[in-house]
Amino acid sequence: KQMLLDVVRECDYIIDKPPPTALFLDMLDSALLFRLNCWVRDYSDEWVARDWILTRVLERCIDEDIDIPYPHMQLKYDPASVVEKEAAKNAAEVEKKSADKERIKAEARVKEEAESSARMNARKEIRARIEELNTALKEEELEESEDPDDPEGGVSQSRLDILAEIQELEHQLDEGSSDDD
Repeated sequence: KQMLLDVVRECDYIIDKPPPTALFLDMLDSALLFRLNCWVRDYSDEWVARDWILTRVLERCIDEDIDIPYPHMQLKYDPASVVEKEAAKNAAEVEKKSADKERIKAEARVKEEAESSARMNARKEIRARIEELNTALKEEELEESEDPDDPEGGVSQSRLDILAEIQELEHQLDEGSSDDD
């Protein structure tokens, strides 16, 4: 439970209050079932946060030599001597495949971390841009309310452009991506 809570606390998408909780729900044939309760800062980050947490939990299990169990099945249809010869013949191949698999997992982990970091930075930039646009929008509203030449208080094209850009940026956040992805 502690490892799961540590991973959740490392996630930038998750807020500290209320604190995250981990509940041990069940012991299945090939699994221990836990429930993690935590809250995201921005609801549009829910799936990004879930992906980040699950990926880090799997990585932490691998790093700490925690095996994820799965059902094993073996079919024996050859005499023992043939099976032994085949096993000896394939031992080097299996070892090579295992080494290749570990190398590929390490490369994939580095790539995933880079992509996750890039996604997080892009989302932060989008939020910063939305804040800039909201500030500009407030300034536009003040200027429009003080404009004596516009007694009807019409909406300027500049304000419409700002609103459209804010809407587009919020849409990008809701989809969990940006044009950079």
